[in-house]
Amino acid sequence: MSALVLKVKAILLNPKEAITLETTGSIQNWFLNFVAPLALIPTIASLLNYLFMLLFFPATHYYLPKLEDVLYGSVMNYIMGIMIVFLLAGAIWQLAQYYSAVCDFKQAFLIVMYSLVPLWVGGALQLFPFLVPLQLIALAYSFYLIYIFETEKLGIAKENLLAFLLTYGLAYFVINLLVRGIFFNPILTRMIV
Repeated sequence: MSALVLKVKAILLNPKEAITLETTGSIQNWFLNFVAPLALIPTIASLLNYLFMLLFFPATHYYLPKLEDVLYGSVMNYIMGIMIVFLLAGAIWQLAQYYSAVCDFKQAFLIVMYSLVPLWVGGALQLFPFLVPLQLIALAYSFYLIYIFETEKLGIAKENLLAFLLTYGLAYFVINLLVRGIFFNPILTRMIV
């Protein structure tokens, strides 16, 4: 676990060195040792928030969804977060061809994996609902990491970089809306009814 913490710290504080150090490894290894544990942070934080609300504000149990619905929603949110990593990696892999970059799926997965670290770590803010708007800073830093990694790993030309970032940003939001809309809408409907 300490290796994971050191890697996250390196990505957040010195991303250029972190991305150049990672050259070996497999997608399966990165997924099991990096993506799966970090994607749990927002899920655990939201569950703890729910439990704190029940414990410290007992009157809110009339307004909160049932525990089984929250658990189901948390598991689905975790699965969707992992799906988004693979879909974004596929998007970068395909987009790189249009911007004269050499990229395989493994490189794209590494770039997405590293760029989502601020969002996963920022997911801990869900523990305190009044701090959730600070996740916008994590989103901005995530896009900054994409900028760094694209220039370092893929070698996208400076004149194509802005277009690539805008296209990636559009793909990011569309993929998130589609995945969360398709899978999360039935969960929300179940919680409300």
